[in-house]
Amino acid sequence: MGFGLEVKDEAGKTAIITPSISNIVSSGTIAMPTTLHWNNTYGADIDLPGNDLYRKGDIGVLIKVRSYEWDVAGAWIVASGGGGNEYTLMKYIDITSNTYYTRNDANGAMSIWTPIAYDDTQYNCFPVAFWDTLGQSVFTSVRLFAAMCYFCYDVSHSTYKEIYTIDDIYYIDYVVYLKNLQEER
Repeated sequence: MGFGLEVKDEAGKTAIITPSISNIVSSGTIAMPTTLHWNNTYGADIDLPGNDLYRKGDIGVLIKVRSYEWDVAGAWIVASGGGGNEYTLMKYIDITSNTYYTRNDANGAMSIWTPIAYDDTQYNCFPVAFWDTLGQSVFTSVRLFAAMCYFCYDVSHSTYKEIYTIDDIYYIDYVVYLKNLQEER
Protein backbone atom coordinates (compact mmCIF):
# COMPACT_ATOMS: atom_id res chain seq x y z
CA MET A 1 0.00 0.00 0.00
CA GLY A 2 1.59 3.30 -1.05
CA PHE A 3 -0.58 5.90 0.68
CA GLY A 4 -1.25 7.04 4.23
CA LEU A 5 0.45 8.83 7.08
CA GLU A 6 3.95 7.47 7.69
CA VAL A 7 5.00 7.32 11.35
CA LYS A 8 8.58 6.58 12.40
CA ASP A 9 9.80 5.55 15.87
CA GLU A 10 13.17 6.30 17.47
CA ALA A 11 14.65 3.05 16.14
CA GLY A 12 13.78 4.07 12.58
CA LYS A 13 10.95 1.56 12.11
CA THR A 14 8.05 2.94 10.09
CA ALA A 15 4.35 2.20 9.84
CA ILE A 16 1.80 3.69 7.49
CA ILE A 17 -1.55 4.65 8.97
CA THR A 18 -4.24 3.95 6.37
CA PRO A 19 -8.05 3.99 6.50
CA SER A 20 -8.03 0.22 7.02
CA ILE A 21 -6.08 0.71 10.27
CA SER A 22 -7.38 4.06 11.48
CA ASN A 23 -9.34 7.16 10.55
CA ILE A 24 -7.94 10.62 11.11
CA VAL A 25 -10.72 12.63 12.77
CA SER A 26 -8.86 15.90 13.23
CA SER A 27 -5.46 17.32 12.31
CA GLY A 28 -3.78 20.64 11.80
CA THR A 29 -1.94 23.44 13.54
CA ILE A 30 -3.55 25.22 16.47
CA ALA A 31 -2.61 28.06 18.79
CA MET A 32 -2.29 26.99 22.41
CA PRO A 33 -4.26 28.84 25.09
CA THR A 34 -2.42 31.04 27.58
CA THR A 35 -4.76 30.52 30.54
CA LEU A 36 -6.05 27.61 32.59
CA HIS A 37 -9.53 26.14 32.22
CA TRP A 38 -12.16 26.71 34.95
CA ASN A 39 -11.02 23.51 36.76
CA ASN A 40 -7.30 24.49 36.76
CA THR A 41 -6.43 22.08 33.95
CA TYR A 42 -4.72 23.23 30.78
CA GLY A 43 -4.76 22.52 27.08
CA ALA A 44 -6.73 22.64 23.84
CA ASP A 45 -9.75 20.36 23.38
CA ILE A 46 -10.39 18.49 20.13
CA ASP A 47 -13.90 17.01 19.81
CA LEU A 48 -14.29 13.40 18.71
CA PRO A 49 -17.01 12.60 16.14
CA GLY A 50 -20.61 12.07 17.23
CA ASN A 51 -21.87 11.75 20.77
CA ASP A 52 -20.34 8.34 21.48
CA LEU A 53 -17.87 7.66 24.26
CA TYR A 54 -14.53 6.35 22.96
CA ARG A 55 -12.19 4.18 25.02
CA LYS A 56 -8.61 5.31 25.53
CA GLY A 57 -7.29 2.32 23.57
CA ASP A 58 -9.40 3.28 20.53
CA ILE A 59 -7.82 6.74 20.19
CA GLY A 60 -4.41 7.75 18.90
CA VAL A 61 -2.80 11.18 19.23
CA LEU A 62 0.36 12.63 17.67
CA ILE A 63 1.57 16.07 18.80
CA LYS A 64 4.59 18.18 17.89
CA VAL A 65 5.41 21.64 19.20
CA ARG A 66 5.75 23.95 16.19
CA SER A 67 6.58 27.34 17.74
CA TYR A 68 7.79 28.27 21.21
CA GLU A 69 9.97 30.72 23.10
CA TRP A 70 12.53 29.87 25.76
CA ASP A 71 13.14 32.51 28.42
CA VAL A 72 16.85 32.87 29.21
CA ALA A 73 16.30 35.59 31.81
CA GLY A 74 17.61 34.91 35.28
CA ALA A 75 20.95 34.72 37.05
CA TRP A 76 23.38 32.19 35.56
CA ILE A 77 26.14 30.75 37.71
CA VAL A 78 29.06 28.38 37.25
CA ALA A 79 29.45 26.11 40.26
CA SER A 80 32.34 23.86 41.17
CA GLY A 81 31.55 20.18 40.98
CA GLY A 82 33.74 19.37 43.94
CA GLY A 83 37.11 18.71 42.48
CA GLY A 84 39.60 19.50 39.79
CA ASN A 85 38.09 20.83 36.60
CA GLU A 86 34.49 19.81 37.32
CA TYR A 87 32.02 22.66 36.82
CA THR A 88 28.34 22.91 36.14
CA LEU A 89 26.29 25.70 34.61
CA MET A 90 23.13 26.46 36.60
CA LYS A 91 20.44 29.10 36.34
CA TYR A 92 18.42 30.52 39.17
CA ILE A 93 14.76 30.53 38.24
CA ASP A 94 13.55 33.91 37.04
CA ILE A 95 10.93 35.16 39.50
CA THR A 96 9.97 38.33 37.65
CA SER A 97 8.50 37.35 34.29
CA ASN A 98 6.90 33.89 34.41
CA THR A 99 4.09 32.10 36.20
CA TYR A 100 5.24 28.58 37.03
CA TYR A 101 2.94 25.61 37.60
CA THR A 102 3.21 22.10 38.95
CA ARG A 103 0.94 19.45 37.44
CA ASN A 104 -0.95 16.61 39.11
CA ASP A 105 -0.49 13.61 36.81
CA ALA A 106 -3.59 11.86 38.18
CA ASN A 107 -6.12 14.54 37.14
CA GLY A 108 -4.20 17.17 35.14
CA ALA A 109 -4.78 19.96 37.69
CA MET A 110 -2.20 22.75 37.63
CA SER A 111 -1.10 24.65 40.75
CA ILE A 112 0.97 27.83 40.88
CA TRP A 113 4.49 27.26 42.16
CA THR A 114 6.49 30.24 43.40
CA PRO A 115 10.27 29.88 43.29
CA ILE A 116 12.54 31.32 45.98
CA ALA A 117 14.81 34.01 44.53
CA TYR A 118 18.45 32.93 44.23
CA ASP A 119 17.75 29.53 45.81
CA ASP A 120 15.63 27.43 43.42
CA THR A 121 17.72 26.34 40.47
CA GLN A 122 16.79 25.35 36.92
CA TYR A 123 18.72 22.48 35.33
CA ASN A 124 16.95 21.91 32.04
CA CYS A 125 14.19 23.41 29.90
CA PHE A 126 12.38 21.99 26.88
CA PRO A 127 8.98 22.02 25.16
CA VAL A 128 6.71 19.09 26.02
CA ALA A 129 3.45 18.00 24.38
CA PHE A 130 1.13 15.08 25.08
CA TRP A 131 -2.45 13.87 25.24
CA ASP A 132 -3.66 14.75 28.73
CA THR A 133 -6.23 12.11 29.69
CA LEU A 134 -7.08 13.97 32.92
CA GLY A 135 -7.32 10.58 34.65
CA GLN A 136 -10.23 9.42 32.47
CA SER A 137 -10.66 6.20 30.50
CA VAL A 138 -13.51 7.18 28.10
CA PHE A 139 -13.72 10.36 26.03
CA THR A 140 -15.86 12.60 23.85
CA SER A 141 -12.90 14.93 23.25
CA VAL A 142 -9.11 14.87 23.46
CA ARG A 143 -7.15 17.40 25.56
CA LEU A 144 -3.85 18.40 23.97
CA PHE A 145 -1.27 19.65 26.50
CA ALA A 146 1.82 21.63 25.45
CA ALA A 147 4.03 23.71 27.73
CA MET A 148 7.63 24.53 28.51
CA CYS A 149 8.90 22.05 31.09
CA TYR A 150 11.64 23.02 33.53
CA PHE A 151 13.59 20.58 35.67
CA CYS A 152 14.49 22.41 38.85
CA TYR A 153 15.62 21.98 42.41
CA ASP A 154 13.10 23.20 45.00
CA VAL A 155 15.23 24.23 47.98
CA SER A 156 12.33 24.64 50.41
CA HIS A 157 11.26 20.99 49.90
CA SER A 158 14.75 19.59 49.18
CA THR A 159 13.52 17.89 46.03
CA TYR A 160 13.81 17.96 42.26
CA LYS A 161 10.59 18.69 40.38
CA GLU A 162 9.10 19.40 36.99
CA ILE A 163 7.47 22.80 36.60
CA TYR A 164 5.70 24.31 33.60
CA THR A 165 5.00 27.64 31.94
CA ILE A 166 1.98 27.78 29.64
CA ASP A 167 2.34 31.09 27.83
CA ASP A 168 5.42 30.37 25.73
CA ILE A 169 4.20 27.54 23.48
CA TYR A 170 2.55 29.31 20.57
CA TYR A 171 1.53 26.60 18.07
CA ILE A 172 1.37 22.82 17.91
CA ASP A 173 0.79 20.40 15.04
CA TYR A 174 -1.47 17.48 15.90
CA VAL A 175 -3.27 14.43 14.53
CA VAL A 176 -6.13 12.70 16.37
CA TYR A 177 -7.22 9.35 14.93
CA LEU A 178 -9.56 6.51 15.82
CA LYS A 179 -8.18 3.01 15.55
CA ASN A 180 -10.20 0.59 13.46
CA LEU A 181 -9.43 -2.48 15.51
CA GLN A 182 -11.78 -5.46 15.48
CA GLU A 183 -12.00 -6.64 19.05
CA GLU A 184 -14.69 -7.59 21.48
CA ARG A 185 -15.83 -4.89 23.82
